[in-house]
Amino acid sequence: MRVNNEEDAWMVFARWLTKKRKDRSYTQDFVARQLGITRQTLSKWETGLSRPSYEMLQKIFRFYDCSQKEVAELFKTIGNEQM
Repeated sequence: MRVNNEEDAWMVFARWLTKKRKDRSYTQDFVARQLGITRQTLSKWETGLSRPSYEMLQKIFRFYDCSQKEVAELFKTIGNEQM
């Protein structure tokens, strides 16, 4: 997939976020409660309709216990696909 703009880059993140949740068999309700947001907000992030803040991104990465390497690889993927 080739990412042509910022919107497409956020869709890469949205797919990643959905995969992380489903890989752990978590419901949207469970993840939303853990992050202190509504299920509707999480749904919008997972479908690319809205974007989390920088602070919330950090909270998401901590919740899923993402290593610095994993976060860097995610953003490297986004960056490579934008080229």
